Amino acid sequence: MSIFSKIIDVLNTPLPGTTKKAPGKPLGPTLPGMGGKKDDKPASAKAGGTGGSITGEGKEQAPAADIQAAIRHRDAELAKAAKATDGDSDRNELLAERRRLRELRREFETEVAKQAQAHAEKEETTYTVVPGDTLWAISARFLGNGARWKEIYEANKDKIKSPNLIYPGQTFVIPDED
Repeated sequence: MSIFSKIIDVLNTPLPGTTKKAPGKPLGPTLPGMGGKKDDKPASAKAGGTGGSITGEGKEQAPAADIQAAIRHRDAELAKAAKATDGDSDRNELLAERRRLRELRREFETEVAKQAQAHAEKEETTYTVVPGDTLWAISARFLGNGARWKEIYEANKDKIKSPNLIYPGQTFVIPDED
């Protein structure tokens, strides 16, 4: 399981010690590709976002999720819940969850650093995804045409599960224009 999957699982798990949830409202941040339902649309598609249209499929491409911001948000939620709780066991459970989240953050940062090192050592052109990126935008920037997003996807299939979901910190090989 990748660090990205681990973090997504943690962010989508209800806060420990909380059993009530407002109807229709998620407990934590909802990021593209992190929803619980299979038919969830990416945030950009729901809001009429600016993600590039994936030609031939008619789907909107979601911008990359800001995992660091989601981790900070979840940490703040856990801290607030720990202060508001009455029982020591609930507070201890929330504080243990905060420690686990911090360990995951360090693991995520280590993985991003490894990818950055690999990025620096490669002779081919590579690009590290930042929040708000889409394959369409990366393709427009490096290949001169957003419609060529599929070339980047094909060159990085081992790193991209779905072309609609890319994450900050991922490093992609940019194919030569030849």
